Amino acid sequence: MSIRLHLNESPYPPTPRVGEYLARYIGVLNRYESVELKEELLRELANYVGIDRDYISLYPGSSAAIIALLKYVKRNNLRFLTTFPGFHGINEFAELENVTVYYHALTPKSFELDLDRLLREVDKQTVVYIANPNNPTSNILLHDEDSVKRLCEKASLVVIDEAYYEFSGITFTKLLRCSLCENLVIIRTFSKAFALAGARIGYVISSPKLLSELDRCRPLFDIAIPSMAAALAALRDRDYMFKLVNVIKYLRDKLRSEVENLGLYVLPSATNFLFIELPLPGYVVAEKLRSMNILIKTYSDPGIENYIRVSVGSEEENKLFVESLKEVLASSK
Repeated sequence: MSIRLHLNESPYPPTPRVGEYLARYIGVLNRYESVELKEELLRELANYVGIDRDYISLYPGSSAAIIALLKYVKRNNLRFLTTFPGFHGINEFAELENVTVYYHALTPKSFELDLDRLLREVDKQTVVYIANPNNPTSNILLHDEDSVKRLCEKASLVVIDEAYYEFSGITFTKLLRCSLCENLVIIRTFSKAFALAGARIGYVISSPKLLSELDRCRPLFDIAIPSMAAALAALRDRDYMFKLVNVIKYLRDKLRSEVENLGLYVLPSATNFLFIELPLPGYVVAEKLRSMNILIKTYSDPGIENYIRVSVGSEEENKLFVESLKEVLASSK
């Protein structure tokens, strides 16, 4: 069996409560939707986020939320701007929706966001999408509320993908109550910290007006009842989630130190993965690691072709990765 370090999945299973809740709701699978379950989940999410439930909309994964956003962009003849490097899924989704993507280049090597330069590229016809922390670079791009306010003043919409919020601890949900930020959209997922990647469920936090407009860009009954049941179970065992997050953060920092001991540059991470610079193209290393049954993510884009993205695995998986990487690098000299 392969060691999966290429998709930023949790190396650990979700809370055992998920099994209990799946059994509890199996009797309503003859229905397209359980209104009671959906409302329960929205109330629990509102409590978790610290906002009124009318500001939250469920989606079958954050990818579905991004696709709805791209449909909104196309329907309103807007311009879509994101960072480079940035979330690669955007390219695939935009191609499906026939939306042109424009890129704002991050500062080389540090991969930081130059806000003043970005603001010069934004106007009221622009939807700005920023993953914070960023994928694949793993770092925080937006650090403070003032930066988000400045973006909201200039853009049509500002979309912040907080897929790794539980690892970074940085969120801008409080700004949704600010009149300057009525055009702010925040996307989150249950795939990472809650270990529910296979359930395909996420949510959007925004003004009720914007949520209503985005909901018109999606089909009815698009979230499976078992996915909602799993999410509700996970939310009701937050102690388990926080324990997983703390373990993964500890293993992440340990893994970063071990990789740096190999003489490699690793960006500081606020996620569940590392972005590592190699002395040779990433695909060369990835192919050799694949022959050892270790999967990692590589890039062919100019400027990051020598980088690899590696998810934090279990302690044993991380140890095997470091040993194998050391062997591959030695054989490539």
